[in-house]
Amino acid sequence: MRPAGFHLLEHPADVGIRATGADLEAALAQVVSGLAAVITDGVGVREVESRRLHLEADDLDGLVVDLVDECLYLLDAHGWLAGSATIQLEGSALSGTLRGEPFDDSRHADGVHVKAATWHQLAVVREDDGFSITVFLDI
Repeated sequence: MRPAGFHLLEHPADVGIRATGADLEAALAQVVSGLAAVITDGVGVREVESRRLHLEADDLDGLVVDLVDECLYLLDAHGWLAGSATIQLEGSALSGTLRGEPFDDSRHADGVHVKAATWHQLAVVREDDGFSITVFLDI
C-alpha cells in the first residue's frame, strides 16, 4: 500500500504537485497539503479552524482543479489558508473538511502566490499501490 505524500515538481513557468495516496481520497488530501507547502514555502499551516467542502464536477480531473481553486478562493477572498483535508468521494461529488488557519504575513509571506490550477499535464492515475495526482499551478 502506497503511503500518502506529495512532492513538488519543477517547471519553467509554473510549479507542480505530485500527490500520492493508498486511495484516491488520500491523494486528493495530499493535493491540499502540497498547495499549502507552495503557498507557505513549507512553513506549515496550523490546523486551528475547519471549513466544510462540497464540490461537483464532470470528472476526476475537474474535481482536482476545483479543489485547488476552492482552496485559492478561500485564501484570496477570505484570507484563510487550508493546510490539510479529509476527503470523501461519491460519484462525481467530493465532500469533506479543510483544516487550516487565517493567513499570517509574518509566517506565510515567503511562499509563492498561486493564481490557479492548470489543466496542463493534469493526471489522475491508478497505480499498483494506490493513486497519484499530478497538477500544475499557475504562479
